[in-house]
Amino acid sequence: MALNRKKSISFPTETVTLKFVELSAVDGSAKKISINNFIVHRDILYQSQWFARQPTTEEDGPVLICHERKGVGEQLINWLYFNNLPYSYADLAKVGDEGIRIGTEIVNAYCFAVKVELEDWANALLDSFCSVALEDMPWIKYLHALQSVQSSDEGLRALIMRVLASSIRETGWDRYIQEVNHELSQMVRDGGEFAENLVRCLADPETATKLPLQQKKAKCKWHIHRMTKKC
Repeated sequence: MALNRKKSISFPTETVTLKFVELSAVDGSAKKISINNFIVHRDILYQSQWFARQPTTEEDGPVLICHERKGVGEQLINWLYFNNLPYSYADLAKVGDEGIRIGTEIVNAYCFAVKVELEDWANALLDSFCSVALEDMPWIKYLHALQSVQSSDEGLRALIMRVLASSIRETGWDRYIQEVNHELSQMVRDGGEFAENLVRCLADPETATKLPLQQKKAKCKWHIHRMTKKC
């Protein structure tokens, strides 16, 4: 997508270094550490009240550490400076492994956007997720990734739970746990909040038919507005 600046800004000289620290498993228990630095103008970064509240580690060169993937950092910078997402219509239409990869990227970025209180970014990511092809999506994997988001989140977490319930109703419980996701059966046996929410969604008449994500997006039903004006 083309990059468009959100507004004309005269940048101050003060900057903050964001260190995105990523841990990845190598040979079993060994961990590989990757550190990626992003230099951000303070006034731009503090569009996020969360970042504004964080203590920095150095007086003469402020540093904030984020335990996130490099790709999330790149998306953050892209959004802060340009109000832009990196996904074209062609990207969002991809299926198979590539479609799952893009869906996972969006979910990871959404979790971070909610954490740093950038609701406009989170809602834009949710809109992109609504345009992702739905074939063979790993809904349980996405829900695991969204565990860091508050359980009261009525955004992407609630949307994916509804889509999961709709898929189960369409496929049938026995076939779904046998052919689509074996893990689901154990998660329900474990009970807790997940099982309660799933039962509630399965009982909702709205999940009786395939959930039209694009229609829901148009109604802004799944957007979060704790700090921003409603659509």
